[in-house]
Formats: sequence, structure tokens, C-alpha cells
Amino acid sequence: MVVVGSNICGIPEGFNFGKAGILFEAGNVRDLVAKLKSLLDVPECARSLGQAGNTYFMQNYSKEVLMDRFNCFYMRALQIKQQEE
Repeated sequence: MVVVGSNICGIPEGFNFGKAGILFEAGNVRDLVAKLKSLLDVPECARSLGQAGNTYFMQNYSKEVLMDRFNCFYMRALQIKQQEE
């Protein structure tokens, strides 16, 4: 599945757009329609973006990756707390 998002707030930073998804101009329905149409017109591109998006997601946002990141965060916080004591 291809990720399609608007170029507003942190959405572009949260994903690897251009390689694993596409962006449209926020509030611009014509741009959204054009981007969706381009995916329908070139299914190979849609498949490629979808596969890249899945890989990117699993490498950056899977449960295991997020658990490791949270664990590192809490371990650093604990070390800082212990240093302050």
C-alpha cells in the first residue's frame, strides 16, 4: 500500500516521501487527485512505492524498533537521574 500524505506539519518528516510514498499540497484537491491518478496510471510505480514504504516502516516504526528506542530513552533518563543523586 502506498502512503499518500499532505505536505503539512510533520507529515513529510515522518516518512520517506519520494522513495516510499507521495506528497500532495495540503488543501489542494486537484493535486491530490493528480497524484492518485498517477498511481493508477503506473501500477508498477505504485507497487514499488508500496514495497519501499513497507520496508521503511518496518525499519523505523515496527513494534520492535519502537520498543528499542523507548528502552534506550528510559535507560538514558535513568542514568542521568542516577548521576544527579
